[in-house]
Amino acid sequence: MLGALPDSADALSWQPHERVFSLGGLADHLAQLPHWGVRIVTGDGYDLARSTGHPRVCSSTLAAIIETFDRHAAEWRSTMAAVSDRK
Repeated sequence: MLGALPDSADALSWQPHERVFSLGGLADHLAQLPHWGVRIVTGDGYDLARSTGHPRVCSSTLAAIIETFDRHAAEWRSTMAAVSDRK
């Protein structure tokens, strides 16, 4: 899905409303999701109320966003392979 996004600064900076993520900000957010899984599984929990949030402005290129997703997805896969079903 990330690979289908237009690869231009104008497209990544587009946002339908000032109170929501830009297209690039949303793509950055999606690229980070596998890392959240790693933090949740390897830690004692994850408190969303203490989260610092994620910037709504995308400062990355599409290639950087995809690289981040690929890195976090690989980290997630290796974490899940190493985790026991018992806690």
